[in-house]
Amino acid sequence: MERGRVGQVAMLVALGLALAGAAQAGLVSYWPLDDGPGSATAQNAVAGMPNATLTNMDPNTDWVVGQNGTGYALDLDGANDWVDCGTNATLNAVNNPLTASVWVKTTAPGDWFRCIFAKFGGTPFWGLGWMVNSRLGFVVRGTGGDTRLSAPQLWGLDGQWHSLVGVRGNGKITLFGDGQVLATAADPGTLAGNTATVRLGSHNASQYAAQTIDDPAIWDEPLGPQAVQALAANTATPLTLPASFSKNPIQEANPAAYWRLEETIAGGGMADLSGNDYHGNGSATGLTKGIAHPLFYDPDNRAMAFNGSTGFLATGAPILTADFAGDGSYSIELWFNAAALQQGDLLALTATGTNNHGILLETEADGRIRFLHRVPAGAAGGTDLYSSQLYTTDEWHYLAAVKDGSQMKLYIDGILDPNTATDATTVSGALDAAIGRAGKNNSALYFNGMLDEIALYDRALTEGEIYLHFTGTIPEPGTLSLVGLGVLALLRRRRRGQR
Repeated sequence: MERGRVGQVAMLVALGLALAGAAQAGLVSYWPLDDGPGSATAQNAVAGMPNATLTNMDPNTDWVVGQNGTGYALDLDGANDWVDCGTNATLNAVNNPLTASVWVKTTAPGDWFRCIFAKFGGTPFWGLGWMVNSRLGFVVRGTGGDTRLSAPQLWGLDGQWHSLVGVRGNGKITLFGDGQVLATAADPGTLAGNTATVRLGSHNASQYAAQTIDDPAIWDEPLGPQAVQALAANTATPLTLPASFSKNPIQEANPAAYWRLEETIAGGGMADLSGNDYHGNGSATGLTKGIAHPLFYDPDNRAMAFNGSTGFLATGAPILTADFAGDGSYSIELWFNAAALQQGDLLALTATGTNNHGILLETEADGRIRFLHRVPAGAAGGTDLYSSQLYTTDEWHYLAAVKDGSQMKLYIDGILDPNTATDATTVSGALDAAIGRAGKNNSALYFNGMLDEIALYDRALTEGEIYLHFTGTIPEPGTLSLVGLGVLALLRRRRRGQR
């Protein structure tokens, strides 16, 4: 884009910021970096917050075209360039919760710690930058040490623009890249803020990296996955993020955790769209992502395939009893497509840090489906419910496991299985969740096939909700038992997947 046109766009952007009025709720600071050639400062779009000062930079040559092809960004040479974004009492207090977002373009290998965007003040501090050689990431430091989340090796170091977002809140710390979860972990605890200067390009006036930076922003709240995706897709800016996003029927049912498995980045994790931020990490190998699995509420829906030997996903932070099964009732629903008759674990919930199963959904080699409820979590005991209906291979099936008080039930392709069980015990204690194998710390019973749309609820789903989530229709009262095998066969054919 020619320089004159870019300058006009920058002026329009600045006018838009001036007319925007109050900043988006939770937005503490945002430097659009659209000031352009000749300016040695970068204006803060949030009223009353500090502007930024270019340091060791040429204000005539270091402004370049911005990440979305309009406006400007800052090109740092990796020798001594950096940007002092200042600080004040408001910024000093932002630590937990926190969201920091930035766009970066680089090919630098980096090393610990090469800053992109950070508030580095000894202990504590937070920063987006290089965790180790050739790995971008997000670090939060407290009195107990660092929590360092790393992207897959070489991710984002390709000379292309990438959205990088670090989120802290709800007891979790998560790194997003291009709108997807790259890594997540449990938060070690609440820590105070610090008085250090917010910086771009260097955390201590040394240790530089060559990079182009745009749109750094800070919130005093944890942004959810849909907001992060909107920033990465350039459908919203920090100033125009909507207060809420549209919900599909699963989200409308208020799940305690909801993993859509939409991700496509190799070595990355999975996002939880429930609002509880139970995001997960993925195995380095064994997952094939981005497989088409159209659903009535999302024709562009994607699923993941698990190779049966190394592929799995697991939550970074344990699921709390307060969010799931606190009163004894709960539900789990998912879609699965088994490559073969097998004993393979679809979802395993184990006592935190152990291999002790509390809840388990598993396919069996004889074609049955197992639903285990075990209190206390352990290596044996509990109540097993095995389906009478058999699953078929190379075909999508919808599965719902429901514990309604003391009653355990299974629904397969929307229909209640004749077999039921009784167990009055109530889940207690936090649970780690693993998808595709026997547990977060248990490398056994890997599932071979595809999985999708996994949701946990702290209540018993109704038959009507289950049928709606399966077919997209609400059944007339009393008609579920009349659904024939021919209808089921038709529905299955519609959901048959390619391997």
